[in-house]
Amino acid sequence: MKLMVTLFLILIAMSGCVQKDRRPEALDDKAIKDLIVGKTLVIQNRRSGKLYEAVYHENGQRTLRNMNDQQVEQSAGTAPYEIQDGKIITTFDGVPFGVKVYEIEGKYVASRIGEGGAMNWELIESN
Repeated sequence: MKLMVTLFLILIAMSGCVQKDRRPEALDDKAIKDLIVGKTLVIQNRRSGKLYEAVYHENGQRTLRNMNDQQVEQSAGTAPYEIQDGKIITTFDGVPFGVKVYEIEGKYVASRIGEGGAMNWELIESN
């Protein structure tokens, strides 16, 4: 009986996690521009916890700074970026890097192109 009650409580708790209104909604080009252009964001890898500060300048350049280890070079440099087809396209260490941005429950998360849709990145507005 105790096991049945525990399973019942687990099912009740899980039912709140699968509501249709909690599905992520992909941002279009305009929404992405409104979110990033001319702003500074903190980008967190949701798997590792590592933090980066990204400034998306209005001239199409992105400046990235590592916020994790004081012993590591703090600036990861500047690279061009563009917003097209609902994605942010840029480079990281010279390697093409693209993400699709979603909004879910008031948070912005991103899925790197080629990572199978895993939303491993969170974009946090800092200004």
